[in-house]
Amino acid sequence: MSTVTSLGTISIELSSPLVEVQIGKATQAQTMSLEHVSSKTIDDITMKLQCKFDCFYTTGCSISSTGEIVLIEYGYQRLMILKVDGTLKRRIPLSTPLPVDCACVDNKIVAVTFAASKQLQIINVLTETIERKISTNNACFGLCYSDGYLLYFEYGTGIQKVNMSGNCSSTLVKDHTLPHWSYVATLKEKIYYTNNSHHTVTCCSLTGEKMWEYKDQLVQSPRGVSVDKDSNVYIASAGNDSIIVLSSDGKQAKKVLGIEDGIRCPFGLAFDLKKGKLIVVNYDAPALYGL
Repeated sequence: MSTVTSLGTISIELSSPLVEVQIGKATQAQTMSLEHVSSKTIDDITMKLQCKFDCFYTTGCSISSTGEIVLIEYGYQRLMILKVDGTLKRRIPLSTPLPVDCACVDNKIVAVTFAASKQLQIINVLTETIERKISTNNACFGLCYSDGYLLYFEYGTGIQKVNMSGNCSSTLVKDHTLPHWSYVATLKEKIYYTNNSHHTVTCCSLTGEKMWEYKDQLVQSPRGVSVDKDSNVYIASAGNDSIIVLSSDGKQAKKVLGIEDGIRCPFGLAFDLKKGKLIVVNYDAPALYGL
């Protein structure tokens, strides 16, 4: 049996045909609620490669409510939409350069952040049109969606929240130290975000109160972050080409995938809560792994 490989340092405060094999039906990853059956500790977690996607220069991913997979092709300035069986549905060119991350709002709407533009774009993937733009003060990177709100990392500010029914944003986590390529995820009224400069992963409440922060040599230059149904936290540790899982309380950590499993320069992550599968957006070879 695999065992926990690191305890790390934790501080606590009170106050996301083109495949080698086909995949099963996927489900929306980060925000839906599920009937909880049994919990897994990180000791129980092992992962195995199921397929690779034929695309390159990717940095972000999301899963729609119908199970389709959306990938950001950063280098080609476009969205890539995959059907539930993993085959290509369409590629959508984007008018704005350097797209970073995406979040599926429903089966037709996808939000996108950009590294060189002070805006979010709300894109209708059926009509391939921009429905609206949300202005920001700086470039934005990691992005997720939950219950009518977009949460995103804005450089120089921190974690922002904007209502999909309007364009007014508010700051949830004010942190000027967060560097470019910080990512964010949310599940069960908690927010998780990475800091690849400080090599930390932080969990806080929806009101921005820090609950715990993890730092250890096992996690190096973390980027993408995602959460499973047991609130275990998956981290794209780009500095050592690995995927690390943290326990729900942030006290334990374990390497579940490494370069020997095809992990190379990982960026975004998206966990399929119902199927127990993880999309890892390696920069040159996105892949799907199963528990």
